[in-house]
Amino acid sequence: MPSIPIDYLILGGVILVAITIAFFVGRGRMFTIVLSTYLAILLFPLFPYLSMLLGESPEAVAATGIQFAIFATMVAIGYLCIGSAISSDWQEGSYGAAMSALPLGLAFAVLIFTLCYHIIPLSPVYTLPSLIDPLFNFANAEFWLLAGPIALLFLGSRR
Repeated sequence: MPSIPIDYLILGGVILVAITIAFFVGRGRMFTIVLSTYLAILLFPLFPYLSMLLGESPEAVAATGIQFAIFATMVAIGYLCIGSAISSDWQEGSYGAAMSALPLGLAFAVLIFTLCYHIIPLSPVYTLPSLIDPLFNFANAEFWLLAGPIALLFLGSRR
């Protein structure tokens, strides 16, 4: 019996964690998390102090960690701003609504993969094998990997 490469287990684990998060936080909060991730993806390349925080020649792991910390801070600030703009009755969402958690969790997982592959490249820290590379590196990949979750948001936000 052939063994499953560890890279596929990592991808499956990220998808499973994203769907589990969506299942437990509810439709409205997950919708807000995904929207704030889009906001952070938009603002992260424009962050003016990144080179100052990274220093002259940072180690690959430290540089990636700093970039993820800045990105996570932007997501948190976006979550607070967008969360205050969305009505609270819609944000409450039903706990464990599996049919809406699935597309929102998948949308979040695709955004995480897009972030790790195109926005904050993990290549200095971890190299994806050639079997997984075509999943995220095809013609116009960044556009389609950012546009796809919008369709999943539409599917997950319908009542």
